Amino acid sequence: MERPWWKKPEIWISGVGLAVLSGAFLFWLVGTKDVNKAGTVAAFAAAALFAAMCLRFVPGWMRFWRKDWEEPALEEQGRGAGLGKLFCLFLAAALGTLLAVFALRRLLGDTDSFREHLNFWGYLDTGYYLKIAQQGYTGGGEEIVFFPGYPLLVRLAYYLTRNYLHAALLVSALCYAASGCLLVRLLALDYGAAGARRAVKYLWIIPGAFFFAGPMSESLFLMLCLGSLYAARRGRWLPAAALGGYAAFTRSLGVLLLAPLILEAVHACVRDGKLSPAGRKKWVLRFASLLLVPLGTVLYLLINYRQFGDPFQFMVFEHAKWGQGFGLFWATAAYQTDLALYVLGTDYYQISLGLWLPNVAYCFIALILMTAAAKRLRPSYSAWFIAYYFFAIGTTYLISAPRYLAAAVPVYAGLAQVTENKRVDRLFSVLCVCAAVFYLWAFVNRWDVY
Repeated sequence: MERPWWKKPEIWISGVGLAVLSGAFLFWLVGTKDVNKAGTVAAFAAAALFAAMCLRFVPGWMRFWRKDWEEPALEEQGRGAGLGKLFCLFLAAALGTLLAVFALRRLLGDTDSFREHLNFWGYLDTGYYLKIAQQGYTGGGEEIVFFPGYPLLVRLAYYLTRNYLHAALLVSALCYAASGCLLVRLLALDYGAAGARRAVKYLWIIPGAFFFAGPMSESLFLMLCLGSLYAARRGRWLPAAALGGYAAFTRSLGVLLLAPLILEAVHACVRDGKLSPAGRKKWVLRFASLLLVPLGTVLYLLINYRQFGDPFQFMVFEHAKWGQGFGLFWATAAYQTDLALYVLGTDYYQISLGLWLPNVAYCFIALILMTAAAKRLRPSYSAWFIAYYFFAIGTTYLISAPRYLAAAVPVYAGLAQVTENKRVDRLFSVLCVCAAVFYLWAFVNRWDVY
């Protein structure tokens, strides 16, 4: 006999969560005086979409932790089938990105050689990563804000290339190629070969995909996240935790891998049913191995402490240099909308076209996409995105939303699901290509694309 609705835990969890979110929004609204009407509307829309996504996620989460959850009756693609070709295609895409940027700069009148042109990427975070790769953390610089996982691999690759910038480009290209292969293997478990191919297509054409080819940590972070979750889905918990730990050593958002890994671990434990003493001991060890994920963050904090005597010194530099701190994602929607509209009406409208409007569009499209997908999406993916979005977009002065969200694995799972209809897939593909071309053009023109 089915329990009355008021005795269902999902009802209470949803009710409490909605009350907390509503209270926080009203508290922010009453205490905020410098937001225009457009910004207020944007903030409300962001909060409403986020709430809708969470409400659609909770019932699936509850079923996910019960024995009656039905796994998709799909098999992953044959081991190694076509992966070599896909790896090469992604390497070609990374090189093609560098060539495309070079060609566009030539059209704009630049006369640098291709080798000199590669320094163009240095106006992003590249300079900090290369400095860390060459010198480590010197103890007096703001480069401590950037996590050491990517520079460490760049330093190793330097012994092959004898050039730090070329080493960074090599690491990014290889990680991008590996990400494409891992994405196919992971999403084939949920959506079959066709769904996995759609997701990989969007990894090529999503606006801002050129960041994966650049000398920054996005492609490494994406690869580690995909590898961690894929290992967990295959029941290999120690490699999953180790990869998650390195992701946390690469980006601050890497520690949020705990969300999907814990959900998957509980799900797998429930499916094992009643356990013997040996079985319980095995699962205790598996859950304990997940502590490797926050260990990556702890190691980074220890580096801060060793250099500055303060494990959170990076936050001091982030606030002083970039105005970064913890905030609320709907506040981000408010100020970015207001800035986009204000700057659009000035002589510096290119900044709005290259920075603020893409940030606003990416934040809202990602929310709409994941809200639409949440009911049928694997709950571990939804939980991951909820945590990722809350912290990544809640930054007090966010200028890199497209870059952060393009590296969010759940987005591709959501895309694979909502584009099952061929017409929707074609339409979304065309929109992505057009937006990607424009965003690349803005990047080449240095319209404050970060």
